[in-house]
Amino acid sequence: MPNRTIAAALALTLEARDRCSQAGNTAWEERHAQAIQAILDTFPTGSGFDAGPPSAEMAEDGTLILGVEFHAMNEHGYVGWITFQVTARPSWLGIDLDVHPILDSHEYHAFQQDGVDVEDLADYVGEVFYDWLTSPAPNREAA
Repeated sequence: MPNRTIAAALALTLEARDRCSQAGNTAWEERHAQAIQAILDTFPTGSGFDAGPPSAEMAEDGTLILGVEFHAMNEHGYVGWITFQVTARPSWLGIDLDVHPILDSHEYHAFQQDGVDVEDLADYVGEVFYDWLTSPAPNREAA
């Protein structure tokens, strides 16, 4: 059987954790939470992703909702942290991603004035997430 993608493994494990939570099965809820963390720990680090692995939840419609902190820089160095929300939806071709910075208009313009193109960073974040989410999930031992 071929490996699942990270997106599929993450979605299935999030769903399993949520079902165990609703059923009051705390032992398996914790096992699934640990498996989720192990999957999230495979997210690449460096190149702006320096604040640890992303957060992940699943909406009722099956959409993965991920959050990540990005270390923005310009030619002079560190500018600040930008939080991005990434939504991943299943599609016929794999997954569709939407990437949005979580900034108010003042913060957005401050980054732009500091020479940080927030939209270019959103495109970069999307590329990294797409590559990660469509890569094979790590094998894990049967629970």
